[in-house]
Amino acid sequence: MFLRNLIEHCPFKITKIRTDNGAQFTYALLAEHLCPTPPHPFDATCKAYKLEHRLTQFRHPWTNGQVEGTNRMIKQYTTKTYIISNWKNLKRI
Repeated sequence: MFLRNLIEHCPFKITKIRTDNGAQFTYALLAEHLCPTPPHPFDATCKAYKLEHRLTQFRHPWTNGQVEGTNRMIKQYTTKTYIISNWKNLKRI
């Protein structure tokens, strides 16, 4: 798991980690009756390494502004926008 490898190879002690509410990090946004009984694997790893797992506020990405800005820049430089004026041009792509 990425988090486990990061903790073990990081040259300094990590005490807190902030993530968004994505399903890869938490079951927080699932309806209570849909939540699996064991804790989320990410939360279990945080607990095992005594990390405080903080979540950004739902639908408020600016609470994690630096990461959101970096993600926006990555998206800008790794995606392409096509303006398709007709079917013939679409077939060329």
